[in-house]
Amino acid sequence: MNVIAHSLLPVVLKQAWELKHAPGLEYRDQVKGWIIIGISGTLPDILDPHLTIGSRYDSYSHTWPFTSALALACLVSYVLVRRTWYGRIFPWCALAYLLHVAGDIVSGGIDFLLTGHALGDWWITPELWPVLDLLFLTAFVLIHRKIRRQHGLDPSVVRQFLR
Repeated sequence: MNVIAHSLLPVVLKQAWELKHAPGLEYRDQVKGWIIIGISGTLPDILDPHLTIGSRYDSYSHTWPFTSALALACLVSYVLVRRTWYGRIFPWCALAYLLHVAGDIVSGGIDFLLTGHALGDWWITPELWPVLDLLFLTAFVLIHRKIRRQHGLDPSVVRQFLR
């Protein structure tokens, strides 16, 4: 999957959750959280960039020890600072990282278990990656408009810049 899909999938899930469960959250804090979650969704590729499927199989950031350590670090951080707005972001960061790894499993596979064999297959072919990018981008924009309306803001961010 492309970086756009890796970053926007967890953000769209967080936005959809916030529509129902986070009415008191400040808009700026929501946006900061989405940025942090989006970065967490691309973190495996940031930590160990790879351009080919073969180099993805050799990527340490796509293995169970690293994924487990990062998820555990996020959960410990959540326990330590869960009463703050940013503390509640940590479980979403862990989920974003896990969704990236899962996305790579279904789009070519990874050597997640360090066995020398790929876990996964081409269930999502590269031809579908731009379609997923467009789907997640559209969902992000539509949900974002609804969240801006909930905060009493103009639903179009573009209009803010044109004024």
